[in-house]
Amino acid sequence: MTELTKEQIGFAIKAMSKYIRILEEQKKRSPTPADIDHSALLNRLLSGKEPLPEPPPLFYGYPCYGLEEGKQIVVGSLFHDRSNNRVVINQNRDWEPETELGSENTGVVVYVPTGKKYLLYRGSYEAWTLQEDETRAMQQHPSLMIKKINNV
Repeated sequence: MTELTKEQIGFAIKAMSKYIRILEEQKKRSPTPADIDHSALLNRLLSGKEPLPEPPPLFYGYPCYGLEEGKQIVVGSLFHDRSNNRVVINQNRDWEPETELGSENTGVVVYVPTGKKYLLYRGSYEAWTLQEDETRAMQQHPSLMIKKINNV
């Protein structure tokens, strides 16, 4: 293992200090070693990125920073619980429909903790596909997608 430079050590200390301060501001307990090992926020800080003003929505229990940064994200699972007026997206039930969701689950949803609005739409994403002859090819895959609505 290579030794860190003084600048790298200073950067890591500042990132860790910022991480602990943010957790304290959110009135969370002190981080455990497991929290530190799996922290998306700490990983973000150590990558040189700033924290967001509010935590991003969780997808599958993990913060989805890409969604807040304007990227389109694949919706792997969606359930519209009409009895509670909730939409569960990628195992997160903190969503409400802003508009009536269409037959393909398209429309506008609101992330309840922040009040921000997002668009559910039919789109596609690129992914490698293994062909019958065992070669790989980049292909478009149709899917339900979600993205942040600008200026909201």
